Amino acid sequence: MKIINKTKWETNDIKRLCKTIINKVGSPKNHIIEIVPNWYYTGCAKLNGKYINLKVPEPNYFKKGFDVDFFGKILEHEIYHNMGLNHDVMLNPLKINTDYLKGITIKQKGLNV
Repeated sequence: MKIINKTKWETNDIKRLCKTIINKVGSPKNHIIEIVPNWYYTGCAKLNGKYINLKVPEPNYFKKGFDVDFFGKILEHEIYHNMGLNHDVMLNPLKINTDYLKGITIKQKGLNV
């Protein structure tokens, strides 16, 4: 897995989160995950590919911090596209259970909190 993080969120935290999700899904692919700033969470992935693009709000956009649950739902959904699945056979991303991500946090770069 390769992470390309263009946001103000801590890369090592994001890498740990992505690895957890990939392991849960059981994807055999060597994903390239690019995370870029945006004003909302969204993603896209190549069907049967290995590239995933995720867009996330920067730390100062929302006061509540990084939404691990929603990010997890989007990434898991996009991984399934990389694995060859289309929407007609996939669960709605909002219904994906991400309880296994409880306790994971993503810090802002430069903060030792």
